[in-house]
Amino acid sequence: MSVVIEKYADGGYPFFFFSEDGSTWCFDCAKQEDAEPPITGRQINYEDEWHCDGCGKEIEMAYPPDDENSTITGVTYQTLAVQPGTTTVNIATHQGTGAVNWVN
Repeated sequence: MSVVIEKYADGGYPFFFFSEDGSTWCFDCAKQEDAEPPITGRQINYEDEWHCDGCGKEIEMAYPPDDENSTITGVTYQTLAVQPGTTTVNIATHQGTGAVNWVN
C-alpha cells in the first residue's frame, strides 16, 4: 500500500507518518524518497507530543497545549467590555505586563 505524503488533511489538520516498526515521522522526513523504514501509514496529530524519529523535531499539533506562563511585557494593550443590556462599550488601556490568552 502506498501512503500519500501530504502535510495537511482537509481542514488544515497536520499529519504525522509512521512505519511498521512504530517509528514516527514528520512531513519533511516522510517525503524523502529513501525513508527507512518505509512509511506505512499516516494519522492526524490533534494534540499528541510526537517527535520525529528521523530528525528529532517536534511534530506539529492541530491543538497545541496552552502555555499557562505566557506573558507580554512593556506593551500597551486594550480591553473592551460591553455593558449588559446596553450598547455602551468601555475601553481600558493598559501598560506593562499581562497574561496572554491566545485566541485563533
